[in-house]
Amino acid sequence: MSKFALLLTLFAAAITPTHAIAQSFSVERFAQDGDGSVNTWILESENEVVVIDTQRSLSAGAAAAEQVKAIGKPVAAILLTHPHPDHFGGLASFIAAFPEVPVYASPKTAEIMRTDGNGFIAMTKQVLGSDAPDQQPLPTLHFSDGDTLTFGAIKLKVENIGQGEADAMTVFYSFQENALFAGDIVDNKMTPFLLEGHTAQWLEQLEQVKGAYDAANPLVYPGHGQQATMALFDKQIGMLRWLRARIGSLAQNGFSEEEATQIAAEYDRRYPNHPPVAAIPGLATLNVQAVAEELSAGQ
Repeated sequence: MSKFALLLTLFAAAITPTHAIAQSFSVERFAQDGDGSVNTWILESENEVVVIDTQRSLSAGAAAAEQVKAIGKPVAAILLTHPHPDHFGGLASFIAAFPEVPVYASPKTAEIMRTDGNGFIAMTKQVLGSDAPDQQPLPTLHFSDGDTLTFGAIKLKVENIGQGEADAMTVFYSFQENALFAGDIVDNKMTPFLLEGHTAQWLEQLEQVKGAYDAANPLVYPGHGQQATMALFDKQIGMLRWLRARIGSLAQNGFSEEEATQIAAEYDRRYPNHPPVAAIPGLATLNVQAVAEELSAGQ
């Protein structure tokens, strides 16, 4: 058993209306409708607020920050799940609204944000123009795997689960409320982003986290889509396995653009009404091509 899997086993035993999950804190969701919809989770206790992820753009971040301001309580922290700009692109708007707020991320997420090692910050700036910051604010504090972050009544266990959907991913678990803030390890009825080409590692993450938390059956708060049960893990695993199996035999013998389009159409029929997590034209076809390259490389 890996160190990560062992730690998970040791630590483990649904604009949206407020969802009270217990007495310690409640959870609100901010998400704009349409393609590329992404979640900001707002955790509210009696005396403070914690924010998880900050939207894609400055305007969306400002709208989310206004929802937080309306609560009328101090923001104790902003937590970032991973280094994709749709989850931190609105950070500058939050900092403008709450200048003293500490911003937490894993060391790997912070490094990728600092260097733009995947090039996604530059790409987002090119697409969004003035709705993306000229200079990306960075996390001010780091958390480590296994840390417990305590902000008044809000206590969250940190699980840095590594490379999968992104080059780094963090999930946060509340023992008090049996709530799992899952970042992009799962989504709910969305077409995921597979362009980083790590679906094999992603499947390993899904199996490990699922195995650790299945018995506890927490409410899962994904990076995209509504909160739901642990069934989200089975759905994500099933989708990735189907796509890899469907592509696998073709990828070994070369892979044409026509075949990629065909499989993308099959995906759309199999998973109807699953808008893309990013407003990227032809994301389903690009996903197929990325998985084909991954499989061709022996992953």
